[in-house]
Amino acid sequence: FRRLGEDERELRRQAALFAELRQRGIVDGEERLSWIEALHAWHERHPATEMSYEFAPRQAVGAAGHHTFYRSPMSLQLTLAHEGELIDLLDVLRRDAPALVAMRHCQMQRLEHAPAEENEANATAETHGGGRLNLAATCALEWINAQENRP
Repeated sequence: FRRLGEDERELRRQAALFAELRQRGIVDGEERLSWIEALHAWHERHPATEMSYEFAPRQAVGAAGHHTFYRSPMSLQLTLAHEGELIDLLDVLRRDAPALVAMRHCQMQRLEHAPAEENEANATAETHGGGRLNLAATCALEWINAQENRP
């Protein structure tokens, strides 16, 4: 009887997890437009940053039950005032995008500024509401979602 109780608890836990994934839109197939909208919404809140990205074709990675799981690789290039902006972007994507967003790697490099650029950068920062762009980041992310297999 103890085994039956453990199995029931595990089924309830998995059902709750699946319901959460469905509510977040992760189980409804690929939602690239929503992903792009999440990226653009973040960028609008950080107008001084520079951002470019490119999605690769999605790839099936496995199946479980009646669902196939996919990953959609994305390369992301950012120029940021500080590393906190990258952390904020990842938090926003993980919270708002209808996919599991996994960072595979990210390389950050401090940008060198000439003294003459210092005054210009500070003036630009004041007019754009942000700090000087000090970091360049090149990252590889994967957007993971599931789609129901239909007969």
